Amino acid sequence: MKNFKFAVFLVLFSLLTFGCNHTSGEEKISKVNIEENKSGFTYAQFNALKYGESKVKSTIKMPNKSSEIPTIEAMAGLLKGFDIISIQEVSTGPWGGKAVTKLLDSLNMLGAPWDYLLSDPTQGPGTERFVTFFRKDKFDGIHNKSALLSELDSGVNREPFHSVLKEKKTGKYIHIYSFHLQPKGKDPKSELQAIANVSDAFEKQNVIVSGDFNLGHKDTDVVFEKVFGFTHHFEEKTSLKTKVVKGNYKLKEYDNIYTSTDIKVLDRGVLDFVSIVGNLDEARKISDHLIPWIRFELK
Repeated sequence: MKNFKFAVFLVLFSLLTFGCNHTSGEEKISKVNIEENKSGFTYAQFNALKYGESKVKSTIKMPNKSSEIPTIEAMAGLLKGFDIISIQEVSTGPWGGKAVTKLLDSLNMLGAPWDYLLSDPTQGPGTERFVTFFRKDKFDGIHNKSALLSELDSGVNREPFHSVLKEKKTGKYIHIYSFHLQPKGKDPKSELQAIANVSDAFEKQNVIVSGDFNLGHKDTDVVFEKVFGFTHHFEEKTSLKTKVVKGNYKLKEYDNIYTSTDIKVLDRGVLDFVSIVGNLDEARKISDHLIPWIRFELK
């Protein structure tokens, strides 16, 4: 019965995601196209909101209200079309590890083989872990080179996670830096300055920087574009309100993805699972952030 309910979810997901384009308020939301004949790779940025016990134990009511899907299985249905997924806010307790392995198992059940790189807990206040999921048939995870960026353990409360992947066909390395800056009320701009001060600690080629920066792109561009020479790809609201106000449920443009000049971005979009689930309260069980994504090639 459980598998039948999940199959119902996947059918609804496919119809709602790929059958039409949705317009919500003033923004048109692009949905990721997972067709195998599309060139390049897809990368998703996802603050998964306290990813631990609540994700393992909760369920999502579908639009018809007659079925419920375990939250992590619903997440796997949303994420299965990507090749690389960077996730923030993984719990540092045992439930965080359980939630990571449960998502891995759920993704593997959907056809493609997956693996992940998991960070140690961050050092400062508001400690958390980061995880990068990746398709095993397309990438190798370089575990001995993937780690929290120690150069920022004093300048950033939650120091970023540097994940290193090797593309199987070409042997090229991809360097991914996953960030979660401190909340707006705690001055995340000061952390940006600390990042700028250690720019030499970052790789320069085939780099993807993404995260929940708790700042808009005009603030983060000051460092990632002007100092690092990277390019931002989003100027959209991706965090969620607690209530729908006049049909609008988006709050701030806190999430972004930056790429170095040797990465060619072919397409981009924001996966709006609120419109898929059909209810903001239920959708917020998945996260209070939508999922920006890019399709890219290595030059």
